[in-house]
Amino acid sequence: MTREEHERLYELVQNPPPGSKMEAAKEHGVDLTLNLRSLTRTPAERVREMEAALRFAEELRHAAAHLDRCPPFTYFPSRPERCPRKPCLCST
Repeated sequence: MTREEHERLYELVQNPPPGSKMEAAKEHGVDLTLNLRSLTRTPAERVREMEAALRFAEELRHAAAHLDRCPPFTYFPSRPERCPRKPCLCST
């Protein structure tokens, strides 16, 4: 995407045509600039970003499950030997 195309799309996103679906989405609180940001990335970059988000979500899920098994402030997924609970359940 050229700089001119990007600027034109950004202007369209900021000021969508009256009565358009873009205007309705913006009125409902959708941040249309995120769609534009996504379009500036290559498919490989988008995949990497989604994989990073997935890893983060998995870590959150694991941390939440950990709270039920080990004392607070002891979550060490990469270093379960640091958990004071023996045997440590951090890595499960």
